Amino acid sequence: MNSVVGVLDYGCGNLHSVVRACAKFSGKIEIVEKFQQNSDFTHVVLPGVGSYSNAMKEIRNRGLDQLIHEKLSIGVPLLGICVGMQVLTTEGRENGFSSGLDLIGGSTEMLSLTKSDKSSRIPNMGWNAVMPETNRNENQMFKGLENGFDAYFAHSFEVKLNDRTDISAFSEFDGRNLVSAVKRDHVYGVQFHPEKSGESGLQVLKNFLGITTNS
Repeated sequence: MNSVVGVLDYGCGNLHSVVRACAKFSGKIEIVEKFQQNSDFTHVVLPGVGSYSNAMKEIRNRGLDQLIHEKLSIGVPLLGICVGMQVLTTEGRENGFSSGLDLIGGSTEMLSLTKSDKSSRIPNMGWNAVMPETNRNENQMFKGLENGFDAYFAHSFEVKLNDRTDISAFSEFDGRNLVSAVKRDHVYGVQFHPEKSGESGLQVLKNFLGITTNS
């Protein structure tokens, strides 16, 4: 792959594990700590461990929101992972109200337990099946993966979207469907951690890095 990958650093905890996973498919990866003009990135990755409010504060302080919007304006694909997916929404409710990147309309809210299923816990941590919504939203991210592939989750908040056509995959949690992946135009997001999800997760990253601006 001839990809040039910009991995955005806003102080998140799993930055280097994402870099190592992407390095399996790209020899050109740069950790980006602040806005830079005229970068030649073909793909941008927004990893995530931490809170919505702190993530957005650091993204704005470092000018990374400006970089994201600049790259999206020329069709460069963006992948948000875990909190990186959550901040794609309009707003978040973690540690009070925060405005997000507003790339996909919706909100990020705390997970709630509504069933008496004793297997459900908050935070939602561990392996779960991901079921792509291929009939609803064509998504190159899941090429070569079976419906119901396993992925690793670790989160206490969930994304709720205004437009269901922005949902590209679900996972079951507490007896209901939880949004586990989103897509709108060149904006992609996964609630799970592909860098911790074995061969299936690596396939997701490989697929993302194979997406071009013309896709």
